[in-house]
Amino acid sequence: MTYSPTFGPGAETEPLGHAEVHELQVEFIMDTHRVSGSLRYAGPPRRVVDLLNAIDAGYILVYDGVIDSAIRAGEGARSFEVAQVRRDGVLIAIPRTEAATGGGGFEAVKKVPFPVTLAVPGYGIAGNMHMVAEANRVTTPILASRHFTPVTDAVITRAFDGFAFPEPIVIVNLACTVLYAPHAGA
Repeated sequence: MTYSPTFGPGAETEPLGHAEVHELQVEFIMDTHRVSGSLRYAGPPRRVVDLLNAIDAGYILVYDGVIDSAIRAGEGARSFEVAQVRRDGVLIAIPRTEAATGGGGFEAVKKVPFPVTLAVPGYGIAGNMHMVAEANRVTTPILASRHFTPVTDAVITRAFDGFAFPEPIVIVNLACTVLYAPHAGA
């Protein structure tokens, strides 16, 4: 499934026809800003990570949102009805709601968690990545990917002041990731 960033109210055409519209709340952390709002799409329920990895156009539309400082939340916050956000500008995505997806199925691949530290500009992320059990955590070329990857039981630490906050799941943009370090024994 390819995410269509042109879908939504005000679009010139509705490329997805009369399909049921789903909405997911998300927060994007970028270098200097934070964007919170909703992603809209049609088709079967998808996770935020699936939508981000399906982007073809290089940007994603965010609806009914707020943009403010990544450092001082609420300072200079501005609301918007719809905004284009560059895919490669998103360092970290934090799902604020998740789609109800059925477990199992043909797309499910059994993965095991392992502790990892990732770094993107201005932030460190510690938590659990998930890979198939047979994958080598050291030699698998994680940073060769332009995908987004989920990290569970995450702690995000701001580099400039050391402020840390936990999140049950974050989605890290591997195109922006400058360090991948699986923990010893992982």
